[in-house]
Amino acid sequence: MSPSVRLTADRSQGARRNGGRAVGPDGLWWLVAYIRTVPPEESAGTLRREYARARGRAGKVWNILRVMSPNAETLAASMALYLQVMHAPSPLTRAVREMLAIVVSQANDCHY
Repeated sequence: MSPSVRLTADRSQGARRNGGRAVGPDGLWWLVAYIRTVPPEESAGTLRREYARARGRAGKVWNILRVMSPNAETLAASMALYLQVMHAPSPLTRAVREMLAIVVSQANDCHY
């Protein structure tokens, strides 16, 4: 496992301590990945450029981008794909592309 990632028991969303273990309301253990991210003020090179572009687009650096900060090249490639799919010329309008993204996110139970 990468040194940037560790698994931890999640005590949010109603999880409770049970004999030293975090157990969810469904009685199952909840393990979540914790990824150490690079804060914007500590970024350099490609990551600093991607963070600056993010602030230019959205006024801030969203967590979905920060989670990729341990690998700046992956973040850059992911953003290039996103920008091509969502903003490049297409037979689909931007509104239709956004609606498709929402439907896919909901189908995947993802709040992003």
